[in-house]
Amino acid sequence: MHTQHYINEGEKIMKTKIRNLMEMPPEIKYNYLKTLLTMANIDEKINSLEAAQFYRFMAKVQLGKEERKLFLKQMDKLEIDMDSLCKRLYRELNEQEKNIVRFSLIKDLMIMMKCDYYEAPEEVELFNEIKIILGITEEHMVFFIEEDEREKNFFRDIPSGYLRYEGLEEVALTTTAIGASLTTFFFSDSFKKSRYSLKKSSHKEKFIFDLLRAMVMGATSYTSLKWLLKRRKNKALILEKHLIQECEKLQERTKRYLTFDIQYLQESLKWAEENFIEMESQREMIDLLKKSLAVLNNTKPQLL
Repeated sequence: MHTQHYINEGEKIMKTKIRNLMEMPPEIKYNYLKTLLTMANIDEKINSLEAAQFYRFMAKVQLGKEERKLFLKQMDKLEIDMDSLCKRLYRELNEQEKNIVRFSLIKDLMIMMKCDYYEAPEEVELFNEIKIILGITEEHMVFFIEEDEREKNFFRDIPSGYLRYEGLEEVALTTTAIGASLTTFFFSDSFKKSRYSLKKSSHKEKFIFDLLRAMVMGATSYTSLKWLLKRRKNKALILEKHLIQECEKLQERTKRYLTFDIQYLQESLKWAEENFIEMESQREMIDLLKKSLAVLNNTKPQLL
């Protein structure tokens, strides 16, 4: 395979300035997170496991403190008109960015549904509704489920701390390691081909190109992609280390968000008490966030 050729093609794609979730406008991030928050609240009031997961998502898109304050005021609120909300997700995005948003959202909705170890009927119904709105097919879902299983087992199944990924699996791991979903790949010709056809050289090269294109379009930086692909020795170990570091960074950022917001709410509550203003809901929110912080302090980092 001519990897350099595919990297050159990736550089051309990068010139179109495709933004990842972290770089999306605040309005897009807000609507994205509002959809996830609605999932958390659809069956009953949000619990500490769901709140911890929601904070992971806020940390994932690097939501600012002022924007987080908006969610603190509506942590237990539902969005009724999902069709309108989902359409607002696409405002002023190009086609590639729309794909990044919709595929990332479906994956994150799956994580939110499972984070309290129970998928309520209301959650499943909402998920199916959003799938239809976003045009997610059953073929897409096969890949989401497989990726979910692989990522879920990442920390659990590697007691030795070492990975041995080769060939296509290694490329797929690279995609995850630099923070990119296989969003573009889902829309490629390779997606529609049988896995068995990848044994043919021409199909395999097309498959690799689609993966690389997906990586470039969602990558944190193209420099990271190029560096990872050029490594020849101990590649699996390097990728694993990079991936674990990214997960740990996200975990620590999530904890910082929670700690800051708890302090903010406590200061607000103190002022209210000094002025004889009743704020029972504020106390409940502080308790919820403290429990969520405890969850993070007692759980391993998570792939998102």
